[in-house]
Amino acid sequence: MIKQIIYTLFITLLISSCTNSKRYIKLTNKEIVELIKQDALNNKVCKILSPKGEVIDYKQAVSYSPSKYYVDRYLDTKNDSIILRFRKIKNTDITFNKTLQLYHTYGTYADTINAKMNIDCNQLDRLLSEASLKDKENRLSGTIDPKVDALNQRLLFNIFNSCDFHSSIKNKQESSHNALTILLHANSEYQKKYLLQIKKAVKLGYLESKHLAYLYDKIAVGDNQPQKYGTQSTIDKDGNTILLPPYDNLDKVNKRRTKLGLPPITK
Repeated sequence: MIKQIIYTLFITLLISSCTNSKRYIKLTNKEIVELIKQDALNNKVCKILSPKGEVIDYKQAVSYSPSKYYVDRYLDTKNDSIILRFRKIKNTDITFNKTLQLYHTYGTYADTINAKMNIDCNQLDRLLSEASLKDKENRLSGTIDPKVDALNQRLLFNIFNSCDFHSSIKNKQESSHNALTILLHANSEYQKKYLLQIKKAVKLGYLESKHLAYLYDKIAVGDNQPQKYGTQSTIDKDGNTILLPPYDNLDKVNKRRTKLGLPPITK
């Protein structure tokens, strides 16, 4: 017990000294973004601390809701590693969190995701078919290239912004499905921005309601809100499929899935 108290006290003193020690330097928002661009932020993490200064593992870390907690990052100049410490979130952190999510999604390409393109609205079927193929190949490669996603999504966003999408496509179902596939891999802020485009495609009969459920769940997971349809999952180290948290009561999830023609999720 005494050892644990001494250890906890040591960690607390270690972090509290970060602001006035030359060894431990608190990273600025600009420095954090630059590390994300280089895909070097997470690779450098050597220690994660709770708000009380206790060392925790990754599994414990993910239990801290992003809506309630923020992570301060400190650089250990001695070994060029990063220490993370959770704290209660402030209003000023919320805006930067959105910026972080953007750069986590696109890396260095986040700076060009909103770049304007000249779109021939008569060629949407071809453009979306080619982009969808690149998207599929990117995911089958084993290592997802953020540049491919960024280029595909920039194309899609320009299509939505420049063309009357639903009137311009000729292969209504195929092109709507290709657009949805690309949007599902976008940052949640863009998914919310263009949600109406997919809802309209469902209303017009180009997509089924179950397709919209995937987008709803993607947005929920991105915002750390409960999934309603249980469409978003991952594979654990043992090869088992598990739902991405958080998610709604499983009985309610299965009732919603049944209405959409989706198979139930077994407990």
